[in-house]
Amino acid sequence: MLTDKEITEILIEYIKEKRYTNAILIDGDWGTGKTFFIKKILLKELKKNVGKKDRCLYVSLYGIEDVVQISSKIYTEISIHSVKEIFRNKLKRDSICNGIRLASKISSTFERWKGFRLPSLKDIMNIKSCTIIFDDIERANMDINKILGYINDLVEHNEVKAILVANEKEIVENEKYIKIKEKLIGKTIKYAPKLSIVYKNILECYIKNNIQLTKYLNKEEQKKIILDEFIENNHFNVRTLLYALIIY
Repeated sequence: MLTDKEITEILIEYIKEKRYTNAILIDGDWGTGKTFFIKKILLKELKKNVGKKDRCLYVSLYGIEDVVQISSKIYTEISIHSVKEIFRNKLKRDSICNGIRLASKISSTFERWKGFRLPSLKDIMNIKSCTIIFDDIERANMDINKILGYINDLVEHNEVKAILVANEKEIVENEKYIKIKEKLIGKTIKYAPKLSIVYKNILECYIKNNIQLTKYLNKEEQKKIILDEFIENNHFNVRTLLYALIIY
């Protein structure tokens, strides 16, 4: 299995290489830490290694019922990034004028789906310079084929780089999904990290302010006691590990 570092390097190359015109799927079982990896590791590395104009947006499709809601989430993320840019540039007038641009193509994409149109969308930013990470694909409350069709529209007609995150076992039995996947997804990355690495990352992200506790939990004997419990029960769930360490 690939390490977090190796997966990150693949995704950085995917974003930078203009010849890659398909989406990438990160596939992993529930509880393996896919979202933790995306939010706590990948997004930070992309920010450091990808050009400033190539913005990376994170959109969870958990509970989404139609493409209008997907559009709304993308619009919200775009707006947040634009506001952050404005403040980073100390509200300089030129920065505001140059930073708030959007190709009309994204509006046409939204309009094609249920006639949806976002107000003043063309004045926000250039969607062609975006990478969008779509998480929780299998947890949406809508047809998977409509989701992939919508994402394919962004990839094919707006040159968006799309990274899909899902537990493919929950959707792979859908025959239509297999056909659309062949068209949309160019590479599938299996995510199954070592529990010891996840343990270390969780301590760094969530327990770092408690130096004494961090030092104690990092001791090999203490770490072994906790991880052995997971191994013996064949329970590799990052959410459970995180909850246990926070309670600790």
